[in-house]
Amino acid sequence: MTKLLEVEGLSKNFGGLQVSSDIFMTLNAGDRCALIGPNGAGKTTFVTSSPG
Repeated sequence: MTKLLEVEGLSKNFGGLQVSSDIFMTLNAGDRCALIGPNGAGKTTFVTSSPG
């Protein structure tokens, strides 16, 4: 399978608030994926995070 997106160990903090912790995900060609959750769950943070 061809990997289109691979995330390994993503964590995100805003100051002292940890909003995402140790996320792993692989999206292959032909896969379908939905990110669901309540407001403030970190969906936008997940898709806009960059390394560093």
